[in-house]
Amino acid sequence: MVEIQNEIRGGVPVLKGTRIPVAKILAELTEDMTLTDIAKDYNINVQQVRMFIEGLAILLDRSFQS
Repeated sequence: MVEIQNEIRGGVPVLKGTRIPVAKILAELTEDMTLTDIAKDYNINVQQVRMFIEGLAILLDRSFQS
């Protein structure tokens, strides 16, 4: 659900298929915005936001040690 490409916002991680920075989505959540509010503000599907949060949770639940 996240892509990083130099030609999109200079390589800042964004939601795939958008120019919405991942950091912005996380910041909105800290401001007590709901997933629905975020989806409406950025004109995206709430499922995109939900899948990003779920994917991030799965990623962070893994060991980063080799």
